[in-house]
Amino acid sequence: MPKEAISFAAVETLEKQIHQNREDINLLKQEIQRLHTELGLSSDPDEFEAQLSKEEVLEFGTLGDGVVKGKINWMNPYLISITTSGEAPASEVLIFKHALCYIRKPEEKSIPRRGMYV
Repeated sequence: MPKEAISFAAVETLEKQIHQNREDINLLKQEIQRLHTELGLSSDPDEFEAQLSKEEVLEFGTLGDGVVKGKINWMNPYLISITTSGEAPASEVLIFKHALCYIRKPEEKSIPRRGMYV
């Protein structure tokens, strides 16, 4: 299989694109940090999880249309185990953290809610 020669100009163009992409990534990281600060959220997942009360009923929104209400049983780096509330009988639900959109305290009001986003 013959190898294609790459010109010096092509290498320079790729290096410029890589440099620009790195700058864009750094700008996005700064914007995420600014939003975390503005919303009062921690960007450290361990700190965020430490703030969650296991005695409190929370809403867990998933990437699909599902919302699960319940109390946290346990968490690990990949899963959250929840005992559902508001349903009879209660059941245990496992949610993959990468499929989680938000965790928030349920509200009775009909106004839009702000949650703790992960």
